[in-house]
Amino acid sequence: MAKYVSEDLVATFKGTNISGNARALEIDESVNEVDVTTYGSADAEYVVTKKRDRTARMTILDDAGSTIVEDLFEPGSSGTLEYSPEGTATGKRKRAVIANVLKSTKTYPHDDAAQFSVDWRLSGSIAKGTHS
Repeated sequence: MAKYVSEDLVATFKGTNISGNARALEIDESVNEVDVTTYGSADAEYVVTKKRDRTARMTILDDAGSTIVEDLFEPGSSGTLEYSPEGTATGKRKRAVIANVLKSTKTYPHDDAAQFSVDWRLSGSIAKGTHS
């Protein structure tokens, strides 16, 4: 399997390209589990369910004088998050999922780049395909 440097990521949220100033996109996926421990159990016991829990986080550099990104990531808003980790050339992977904005964080550090971080809860399954 070929490794790659993630410099060609293309991402949109609600149809707006958000990858131009992005620094990182993280997709976190886990499964739920049910505690099935009984009185006779020597240790805790769990059964993995088929339900998956997905979240995403993106860090984006702020644009001076622009409120487009800030307005787009209003907590409580929802839209389609589409991302292509290797760019949009023919045959490259593309993903799409409904994303609910849980939190938007603005960071204004001294002597460093101002940035936003947005946290999404991903709702439903991630549609997987390739660019044609």
